[in-house]
Amino acid sequence: PGRDYDRSDSERDLAYKMKQTEYLCQEPLLLRAYGLLLERLGSIPLTLVNGDLVPINCIYTGEKVYLIDWEYGGFYPYSYDIARFMAHSGETGKETYRLSAEQKQLFVQTIYDNLNEKPDRNMFERDIRLTVLYEYAVILRDYLKDPEKPRDEVFGMYYEKASELARELLQ
Repeated sequence: PGRDYDRSDSERDLAYKMKQTEYLCQEPLLLRAYGLLLERLGSIPLTLVNGDLVPINCIYTGEKVYLIDWEYGGFYPYSYDIARFMAHSGETGKETYRLSAEQKQLFVQTIYDNLNEKPDRNMFERDIRLTVLYEYAVILRDYLKDPEKPRDEVFGMYYEKASELARELLQ
């Protein structure tokens, strides 16, 4: 099922993500889990994504939500926007956006419930988790590329989240 969108942007994105494995070479756990993402990306159904779905780019009018800032938009795997929103939200106060575990569950459930064509629920959730790992890896990239860069609180938080998620994905 699904529409046959032009995959050229998505294929360029996949090639870019494959190059990103260089900085994960010293992190075997993260590299193995990232490999699962790379294996799956070529077959995740595409949809129109905003590319930067974070709360500041959502305007709620009381009736509808409007998405702004389409600079990174295009036809990409459906998990991209969901994962960005999820990866940078949490309850510790260190994340960019505050969102409880229950709110995250509601967010994912609402999206799934409103899909016209529903993928297998387990695959849907796995695709999101794989793409969240990518979001974590993006944050870690600058730290891992530069061994001299101090490992601050941000690094520690995302490294811990990425490692935990990698272990779960590899089970």
